[in-house]
Amino acid sequence: KQDGTGNISYDPANHDFMVRTRQAKIDRIEVPDAAVDDPTGEARVLVLGWGSTYGPITAAVRRLRAAGQQVAQTHLRHLNPFPGNLG
Repeated sequence: KQDGTGNISYDPANHDFMVRTRQAKIDRIEVPDAAVDDPTGEARVLVLGWGSTYGPITAAVRRLRAAGQQVAQTHLRHLNPFPGNLG
């Protein structure tokens, strides 16, 4: 879209400007670090989820822990940008 009017624009300079404008907005987002649920601190497996998978993943992790498995869980709320501690 054209800067200022929102009209359709195929101008390369406008496109570059709008892409940079949107990226600048994303760069200003402060995303908290992802919290890892690992009660023992010894898990070697991390189940990483996002969105509506929280409930099923949490249930599966609880079952695995009840069966004696060391499993950690993290659930993402932001995909762009990722939390800084994901490495």
